[in-house]
Amino acid sequence: MYQFIIKITVLSMFLLLDGALGVIGYNYTGTEGTNLEKIHPALFLLILLAGLTFILPKTRNPIPAWLKGAYFGPLIAAVIATVVAVGYSRPATGDIAAVIVTFLAPPLLAYILQYSSERTLHFIAVFVPLFFVVNSVIGIIENLTGWRLFPYFVGGIDITFDNRPTAMLGHPLPNALLTGVALIMQVAQMVSQRIKLRSVLIAILYFAAMLSFGGRASAAATMLLLGLFLLSRTGVVGRVRQVYSRRAASILIIGIFGGPLLLATGVSDRLVERFQGANQSSETRYVAFMVPEYMTVQELWVGADAPKRTLIREILNTPWGIEVSPVAMTLAYGLPIAIMLIISTYYLLYRFASGGVPGASFMVLLVIGVSWTSLSIGGKTLLISQVMIILLATRQQYEAYINQRSHGE
Repeated sequence: MYQFIIKITVLSMFLLLDGALGVIGYNYTGTEGTNLEKIHPALFLLILLAGLTFILPKTRNPIPAWLKGAYFGPLIAAVIATVVAVGYSRPATGDIAAVIVTFLAPPLLAYILQYSSERTLHFIAVFVPLFFVVNSVIGIIENLTGWRLFPYFVGGIDITFDNRPTAMLGHPLPNALLTGVALIMQVAQMVSQRIKLRSVLIAILYFAAMLSFGGRASAAATMLLLGLFLLSRTGVVGRVRQVYSRRAASILIIGIFGGPLLLATGVSDRLVERFQGANQSSETRYVAFMVPEYMTVQELWVGADAPKRTLIREILNTPWGIEVSPVAMTLAYGLPIAIMLIISTYYLLYRFASGGVPGASFMVLLVIGVSWTSLSIGGKTLLISQVMIILLATRQQYEAYINQRSHGE
C-alpha cells in the first residue's frame, strides 16, 4: 500500500495541476474555496507517507549515498519559512500555501523516496518519458488547432488572450521549461547510452513541443545548454571516450541540419510571436529589479503585506506578479528567507543530479536560469518536485542501462 501511495503522489504532481483541478472544482489557484484547497493534493499524500515511515518494517533497501540525508537542510529551511509565513500571516497573499507547496514538498518527497522499492523506482522511470511524450503530442495539437485540453487558469481567472498551448501541465512556461529538461534528458541518454531511431524521434518531438509552448527563455536556454553539453562531450573541451564523441557529434549534425526544417513546419510560430512582442514582457522583468527601492528595511527582512505588494505592482505596472522569482520571494518573505530557500532548493536539485547520467547538471542549470526569468518558484508551484522526479527517472534509466551492459559483458 505504501508503494502504491508513492506512485499516486508522483502521478498527481504531473496529472493533477491547475487546469485539471479547476475542472473537477478544486479551487487551487483562485480566491474562492477553503484554505485546504489552496494546498495541492500531493502535499497531503506526502505528509501521510512521511507519517507512515515510522511504522514501516525496519528491513529495506540501503539508501543510496546521493539521496541519503538530502532532504534535511531543505526541510529545515522550508519549516523555518513556513513558521515565518504563519507568524506574519497576511490575508489574501497565499504566502503559507506557496511556501508549503513550493518548498516543503521537495524535501518531503526526497524523504519518502528513501523508502521506495525497486518496482516503484522502475515505475517512475517508465512514467516520466511516457508522460512527456503524451504531453508533447497534446501541446503540438493544441498549437496547431487552437483547441485546449484544459482551461488556462491564472489566479482563478480563465486566460483567453494568450493563445499558447497549456497541455497537461496547465501553463505555457512550466510546459516549456520541463519539456526542455526532458529534451536534455533524452539527448544525454543518447550520448551516454546509444542512439536509436526511437530516441531521435522522441527528442524531435520534445523539441517541437518546447517551441510550441512559446517560452522564450526556456527555448533559448535549452538550445544554449544543449549546445554546450554536446560540445563538451565531443571532446572539444577536455578528453572524453571516443564513442561519446561520435554520438555527440552525430546529434549536433542532426540538430544543425534538422532544426531549420522543423522550424519551417510552423511549430515555432507561437515562439516567434513572443519574440516579436517581447518589449512589454522584457520591460516587466526589468522593472522587477526596482522592487527593493519601494521596500522599507523591515519589509526587506520579513516581506511586505498585501496592500503594499498591490501598490508596488500598480506602480511598476505588473498586474500578474513580479516576473523575477528571487525578487518576488524577497517581496513575499524577506531577503534572509528568500536566500535560504533559494540555496537549499538548488542544493537539493544538485544532490539529485550528482553522480547520475552525464548531462544531469545541465538540466539543473536550465531550471535555475529559467526560474529567474518568471515568477516560477516565487509563487505556488510544484516545479522543483517535478524536476526532482525527472532527475530520479533519468538516473534510474541510466543505472538500468549500466547494469544491463555489465551483465551482458
